This record gives sequence, C-alpha cells and structure tokens, in this order.
Amino acid sequence: MSGRSGYRKTDRRQSPARPLLERLDKLNERCIKRFPARRFPDVRLGFMLPKGWRPFVASGPHGPGINVFRGFVQIAHGSSDECMQTAMDFCATIGRGKPSEIIEATLRSSAHPDRSYGRWLSVVNGALVESGGIVRPRIYERAA
Repeated sequence: MSGRSGYRKTDRRQSPARPLLERLDKLNERCIKRFPARRFPDVRLGFMLPKGWRPFVASGPHGPGINVFRGFVQIAHGSSDECMQTAMDFCATIGRGKPSEIIEATLRSSAHPDRSYGRWLSVVNGALVESGGIVRPRIYERAA
C-alpha cells in the first residue's frame, strides 16, 4: 500500500470543501429550527467559538437570545445592531484576558431569508470590532 499516491479504499468521491462562511450559514439555518426564537425572530448572528474558548463555554442557552450548540453560537434579536451588542457582551465576558481572536460570522434576517451576510469579529482583550469584507483582518500584538 505504501508508495501508491492517491489510493482510496472506496470508490466514494470526495466532495470539495465548502467555504467556512457557507458552512456557518448552514449551521445558522439548522439552529433556527433547533432553537426557535420566541421574542426576537428577526435577525440571527452565528459564529463558531475559537478553539481556545470552547472548553470554557457549555452548550445550551446563555441568556435571552443566545444559544450555544457544540461550539456554535447563535444570537437572535430584532436588529443587527442588537445582535452585535449582545455578541460584544458575550465576547467581553469570555474573551477577557485571553489572546486576541478573529472570528468569521454570518448574519441572516427573516425579512430576506435567501440572503446572508458575512462579518469578521475581532476580539482583543474582551473588546469587539466588527468589519465586513472579503479580506480577513489582521491583529498585530506586541511580543511579551
């Protein structure tokens, strides 16, 4: 078996890897069905917790409009500003004193269910900076 490059034991073809934003959007759709919002059904923000934060956050509800399921965080509110404010409070609680992180998030509105928007969330010492765009933002930290 060694020396045979490209050998697969089965004939199953590998599907091409989908972009992270597309996978986050599918998770956001699935969690809408799993955790239906009672009070704030208009806008939903979804993102994966960074690996360094996952051991500190349990699955389940984390306040009004915040649900965590296996490292996926979904925040539901009436507007995108409220979602970002709640995400800022959530990240400030968990990210304080930890290394800075850049998180890719997806924003979906019930007014336009066929559209989703990608956002970058940069968390530095508990402070959240939101940015849109294709290029991943950079955080430069001083070496200790």
